[in-house]
Amino acid sequence: MKKHLHNSLRALFLSLAVLLSLPMLAEQVEIGGINYELVAKQATVIAKSSGKYSGDVVIPESVEHEGAAYSVTSIGDGAFNNCSGLTSVTIPNSVTSIGSRVFRACSGLTSVTIGNSVTSIGEWAFYNCDGLTSVTIPNSVTSIGGYAFNYCSGLTSVTIGNGVTSIGQYAFSDCSGLTSIVVEEGNPVYDSRNNCNAIVETASNSLICGCNTSIISNSVTSIGSHAFYGCSALTSVTIPNSVESIGHEAFYYCDGLTSVTIPNSVKSIGEYAFYVCSGLTSVTIGNGVESIGEEAFGSCSGLTSVTIGNSVTSIGDGAFSNCIGLTSVTIPNSVTSIGWVAFYGCSGLTSVTIGNSVTSIGEEAFSDCSKLLDVYCYAENVPSTESDAFYYSPIVNATLHVPAASINSYKSTAPWSGFGNILGLSKEYSLKVSHVGYATLFLNFNAEIPANVKAYVAARVEGNRLKMERVEGVLPANTGVIVLANEGTYTFAESEATPATIGDNLLEGTVVTTQISADPSYSYYVLSNVEGVVAMYLAKLTDGKFQNNAYKAYMKVNKGDLGVFDEEVDSSVEQLSRKFVFDFGDETGIDETEIGNVKSENSALYDLSGRRVQKAQKGIFIQNGKVVVK
Repeated sequence: MKKHLHNSLRALFLSLAVLLSLPMLAEQVEIGGINYELVAKQATVIAKSSGKYSGDVVIPESVEHEGAAYSVTSIGDGAFNNCSGLTSVTIPNSVTSIGSRVFRACSGLTSVTIGNSVTSIGEWAFYNCDGLTSVTIPNSVTSIGGYAFNYCSGLTSVTIGNGVTSIGQYAFSDCSGLTSIVVEEGNPVYDSRNNCNAIVETASNSLICGCNTSIISNSVTSIGSHAFYGCSALTSVTIPNSVESIGHEAFYYCDGLTSVTIPNSVKSIGEYAFYVCSGLTSVTIGNGVESIGEEAFGSCSGLTSVTIGNSVTSIGDGAFSNCIGLTSVTIPNSVTSIGWVAFYGCSGLTSVTIGNSVTSIGEEAFSDCSKLLDVYCYAENVPSTESDAFYYSPIVNATLHVPAASINSYKSTAPWSGFGNILGLSKEYSLKVSHVGYATLFLNFNAEIPANVKAYVAARVEGNRLKMERVEGVLPANTGVIVLANEGTYTFAESEATPATIGDNLLEGTVVTTQISADPSYSYYVLSNVEGVVAMYLAKLTDGKFQNNAYKAYMKVNKGDLGVFDEEVDSSVEQLSRKFVFDFGDETGIDETEIGNVKSENSALYDLSGRRVQKAQKGIFIQNGKVVVK
């Protein structure tokens, strides 16, 4: 009997478990002229089974069916799709999501009120609603789907709440009538000025296009594909230091854009990113960019100036093809490869400088450059390339400048051998010294130290002081130094004179931008100015590495020589305090390298040569044992 009862109970529980595991059945009903799907006390607005919605529709916060109340929480995919007779819609505060294609092609829709609980607007939600003139997106909304307001040609104003962090690609593209965008205070995504006629993007997808001037906020980390595609009214854009990538076709055919600066934070520029931006006259590519995508600046016919950052390692196929306004271009030492037809058809190009790290040049890279007169190639090993690299370019009348030791190699290798004249290069490097008066330098050739410049090696450390020794006359090749000079640009030219003999030196360097892998037995320091104190500060490692820029020096010290001074620290604040101040001995009278202002007190003032100054003009001086700037 007990066994039979046990089996019966077991069967009952199994039956209940099966019933509980089954999904609750949805019921579709029409209430007050609106169709709903009812599930678990919640109602979703759905498409009508017979006929289309028309006129003014007010969606209630809740509905009743068979004595039970249901909260209206969502509008389902395609609920009002192609309802051309729909004129206005009011969405209540109970609704949290608007699905995809909900109001797609509702050409008669002129007004929509979105409740303040909606968190998402789906893809294509208001696509081609060309009667819609204005829309206010409440603060509750965090994401606007791709194509959400695409082709809303009648839309003239948009207010975006401060909760929006994601706007999908093409969300407001082809909104040709859009003249006003108001972004609520605190919105992390976008700020715009000067009569925008379309919008911007988010942290992960694409921006929207059409503003005269666009300012992308510091929360944005990527500018997605097609971000400003075809925005011919766009004349200026400010890209903040938070942006790390610019997607393909991001500014495609923005022919009103005249200039752009790509910050150091950006690591990659996508394919066709600025393609056919014919109004673009100047481009500055930051030092963080590592790759320039295929046709990134192709057919930018008005481009006359381009500065390529010193972290770029590859220039993509056709990256600057048909930029007929370019007259000269300098490819930095960081670049190792130049793509196929990279500068094809640059008919205004007269001079090209190729850095010393280039190993390969693609087919027709400089083909059809009809005015090319000079090519400066600093690569000691002849870069590999096809014979058509300079096809239809008049190299027979042009001059190739190469390292003197490599002249014969270039003369015996096509297509380089086709140049009418091949000459040896004299090496030189231009060093910029900022207002703080200090810089590091590392050259791979013997160089004459310019007038009014002092160069020092770091001989040893004593406590937290770095003992410096002066290098006179000629700076030896492959020697890291600290340079002391007034603000300006100084040229270090190759010297045939015998350089001075250098003793111990803790400074090392690279002639190309390099990720230095830290040896755990050593500590690494880089030149920095922190709160007015110029010194060698502990380098911040990422995955055991730090970046050293081309022709810059860094300091490498055996941890065994540091004692307790080099104990491990986690705090970034403490890390900044880990420094070696410069000790120049009696030569300069500097006890501590602290950047400050000339004091009004009657303390003696000295120039960098140790001479007393009666009346200080602009420059760097020594006062009370410290470096001061006027």
